[in-house]
Amino acid sequence: MLRQIERPDVFYFDRVTDWSLNLADNYRSRGALVVFEPSAVAVSASDFQRAIDACHILKYADERITELAAFDCSDVEVVIQTLGAQGLRFRVASDMPQGSWRTLAAFSVPRVTDTAGAGDWCTAGLLYALHGARSSRELNTPTLAASLRFGQALAALNCMHSGARGLARYEARDKLLALADLMEGRDPDAIWEAGDWRDAYESAQAVGRSSYSGVGLHISPRKPAKLCCELFPV
Repeated sequence: MLRQIERPDVFYFDRVTDWSLNLADNYRSRGALVVFEPSAVAVSASDFQRAIDACHILKYADERITELAAFDCSDVEVVIQTLGAQGLRFRVASDMPQGSWRTLAAFSVPRVTDTAGAGDWCTAGLLYALHGARSSRELNTPTLAASLRFGQALAALNCMHSGARGLARYEARDKLLALADLMEGRDPDAIWEAGDWRDAYESAQAVGRSSYSGVGLHISPRKPAKLCCELFPV
């Protein structure tokens, strides 16, 4: 894999194995943004700590991991804790005072059909919005807040559909890209109160009523990114 994809833009992993740790260490040294999203601590403490040390961004759900207090996360540049219906909070190591938390409330939707996959959609939106931030030095609070806001928007929209990939079953690519453009450069909290968000979720409802296309949604950033590990021509 290291020979086939030498310099990905992002390396994402959610399980701690010899394989994933090797890739995380190597790709970090090659300049990739490393994202670790564990759902449990199911390995030795030393291996889990190594995974934390290898990542730039650590994201986890509050109801899934209670053991993180036993690990040293002080060198992680961004820590994100999702809080379900209460939204999420995050902290950036470079902030002063160091490690201060910033909270982003959840988006409101008219109905919740299924929450499966919400965390994955949030991560996907975050990475899409962060695509232009090539280096970890650019992971500052305003950038993270805006990027996470887009991730939260995708998560909320998907909750109105059945299944973890509910929103991806429909031809919603243009609508989601329009939403990304709408939110780009906006204050992270502004869209929460704007009529634009109502338009977005009403549009998503209309998408949900359209016929099933059978084609998975694929969003291409403005400049194609290489996300390890996907074996396709880049």
